[in-house]
Order: sequence, then C-alpha cells, then structure tokens
Amino acid sequence: MSVVIAAYNYEQYVGEAIESVLSQGYPAELLEVVVVDDGSTDGTAEVVKGYEVSHPAVVRLVQQPNGGPEAAVNRGLLETRGDLVAFLDADDAWMPEKLLAQVAVLQDRPEVGLVFGDMLPVGPDGQPLPGEPLILHAMPPLTRRAAAQVLAGNVASTSAILVRRSVAEPIPAEIPIADWWFTLQAAFKGEIAWIRRPVVRYRMHNASRSSGRRGGGGAPKLGPFLRDVRFKLDAMRILDLSAFAPYELAQIWDGAEHSASLVLQNSGTHFAHLTSLVETDPERAEELAAEADRAGGRGEYAEEARLLTRALAWDPYLLGGRTRLREVVEKAEQSFSGLNPLAGARRFVILADAEELLAADDLLRTYAAVMAGSDLATLAIDASRLPEAQATDELTALVARCDLQARSDIDLLAIVGERDQIQKQRMHAGLTAYYRRPLRTPDAVSAAHEFTPVSLRQLRLLIERVAAQEAG
Repeated sequence: MSVVIAAYNYEQYVGEAIESVLSQGYPAELLEVVVVDDGSTDGTAEVVKGYEVSHPAVVRLVQQPNGGPEAAVNRGLLETRGDLVAFLDADDAWMPEKLLAQVAVLQDRPEVGLVFGDMLPVGPDGQPLPGEPLILHAMPPLTRRAAAQVLAGNVASTSAILVRRSVAEPIPAEIPIADWWFTLQAAFKGEIAWIRRPVVRYRMHNASRSSGRRGGGGAPKLGPFLRDVRFKLDAMRILDLSAFAPYELAQIWDGAEHSASLVLQNSGTHFAHLTSLVETDPERAEELAAEADRAGGRGEYAEEARLLTRALAWDPYLLGGRTRLREVVEKAEQSFSGLNPLAGARRFVILADAEELLAADDLLRTYAAVMAGSDLATLAIDASRLPEAQATDELTALVARCDLQARSDIDLLAIVGERDQIQKQRMHAGLTAYYRRPLRTPDAVSAAHEFTPVSLRQLRLLIERVAAQEAG
C-alpha cells in the first residue's frame, strides 16, 4: 500500500494528515507514506522530517520545486511501489479504518479499479462546519459503465480515493484535476465503487482549491467552473472516444455545455466569450469535422460522432457542430439496433457475473428459489471475460448441478464471447438490476440497482408491481 501526500505550505496541517495515515491499522510492513513537498516556503519539510526519524521504514519526504498539485501527485506516483495507491491532501485527514474499508471493497470486487468515500467538511480548526452536509450526500447513483457519467461531473476527491496502480496513469500536463483524472481512468477501464459514509475530514479554508484558489484567468469565483470546462474539453481531446457509445457522446457534450453555462453565469457579464478563457484550435476542429464528413459518407456513424465530439472539444463554436452531433448520434443508435446481446430476454433483465456464479452454486440456487413460478425475468449471465468454450462448458455444468435444465420459469441467458463497447453499452442499458454477493463492507456501493441473495425478494416484488402497473 502506497500513500501519496501532496503538501504545499501546510506546516500546521501536515502532521495531522500523516498521523491519520499511521493510525489506520494497516500493517506497517505493507505501508509506505511518501510526502511530496511541492516547494513549500514554511516549515512543512521540517515537520515531515520528524516523522522520517520516528517512522523510518514507513514515512519518506520528497522535495521538488513548486509545480502545483497535479505535479506533486505525479511525483508521488513515480516515488511509490505499492499495488494500491491512496492520496491525501496535506490539509485533510482520514477517518479511522478508511484504508481497511476500501481495501475490502477491492478484494471483493476485482473488476473495481477505484473506490472512494464521502467527505465531512471541517473548518480550519478541524471541527465539523455547522449546517454543512456531506459532500456526496446528493450524488446520483453510479452506473456500472460510469465513464460517461464521471466525465460529465467529478464525483471523488483526492483524499477520498484508493486506486489500483494498474489504472492510475500519470496525469497529463493539460489535465487540471488529479482526482477527476484517476476516477475517469478507473471508470474507463473497469468499474468504480464508493462507500456511503465519510472517510475524510475535508478541510475548508481560504488557501484550499475548493475555495477558488486558482482563478484560471477570470474572477476568483470563476476558478472552479473554468477548471471543469478545461478538464472536460481536454479529456475529450485526448481520450479514446471509441470507449463511449454514441448516445454517451451526446451526454458528455451536454455536460461540457452545462459547465460552460456556469462560467458565463458567474462571469458578471452576458458578453463573456468562453474561447477567450480556454484554449481552442479552430483549424484542428475543421480538420476533424472534415474527417467526420468522410466517415459519415462511408456510413460509419459512430466514428462520425466521435470525430465531431473531438472537433467540438477543440472549437466549441464550430458552426453547426452541436446540431450535427445530435443528428449523427441518432443515426448511429439506429444503425446499432440489431447488436443487442440481450435479444430474446424477458421484460425484466437481471445481470450476474459468470465468475461469481461459478465460484459457488448457492448464488444461482438462491435465485432459482426466489424467482420460482415467475415468467417475468431473465437472468443474464455475463461470461464475456471467460474463454468462450470454457464459459459454455462450466455454465452448462452449473445449470445441471442446480437442476434447472427443465425449469421453464427460470429463464437464463448466457452472454459469451468478447463484446465491443456498443454491445456492452446496450447490455447495461437494457438491465433492470444486478445480482451479486453482498460486499464485506456493507455501506459500499458500486452501482445502482444491485441486489443480493438477502434482498432478491424485494426485487421480485418490485418487478411484479411494475408489471402489474404496465398491464393495468
């Protein structure tokens, strides 16, 4: 386990941050804490050196010229070796057992690349701010395919995340927000999960970024809104947009426009021009739009939508680009209407992971017992990560062991073979719910509409109620 603490002129707070890591109960022989002093001019380094002396096998100080929070985090990534990496801003502090709870989620869910928790706002003195709710108390439910949702709006704070190193790519120079980048990368490559309860004491003070410290070219209060716009545009410029389904591209662009509207609303004038506040390249946008024309001429509407999205990211004022993107997305969605891995399923579709079902027969047996006598639902079994022949043989044997071959009430649909992004999107978009084993951390959530053997009867009642409403 590696912990990266980024510090700049936080002499008064960094000791509390380090103590909150050391008191987590994580085995010292498996823990390294690297504090990156980003050119502090106060006594930050001296405080950390004291911990180097008292905890020489755990705490290490790295000093560099001031380069900003993202540069400090990148340096910390280079200096650490753990398979899991947690980050902590030097003015924040972790709640007890934060690490243990998040590690349990990652051990339960190998498909999850990053787990984060909620944050308790506190003042400069570390005391909870009266009347301030938890930061994520109103966050909408995450979906399994959360990359588009995450790009549309950041959900995690640096101090609240734990990430597998395999998905923690260094932050590109043009990306202005570290936690957003890590969360987006994890959602891109797999799934993300979160813990409902607070795991961080999130300090609010005049020098924190959350207070608008980096204005970015406008009035100070524009700083956070401008960073949002820049992050979204830069992400659309550098990410592989083929990971998004066409309709998700439209959602992402809507999110960028919403952030831009907040900049204009807070600019103090109706005549603010966004392109004077963010970098644009109209010539590059025109080239991408021309490539989109050629893709559309070949009937490659998904590629046309991706190219148009990137063109708009380089020039939000591209003439007719916004309207054209919506038209192309509609064409692309229609062209993929036949690529449905859930074809033939019943009205309500519940998704289970093949590897979880194959690990022990009780998961499928419980499903069959709870859903007995119902003809409303299909259990779709996602075996796309397994070799096709292996998945077919092992699932056939599982069904036989559970005596389900002749059960007409229990409808099973195996999804075998590798699936492209469009098919994965269609699979998740067509689901009613997910069925899985309960996590060892009971307040951890990885997606909306998840049910376990204990709560499966509630899902059946929900399905029957919806079916009755539709019939009546």
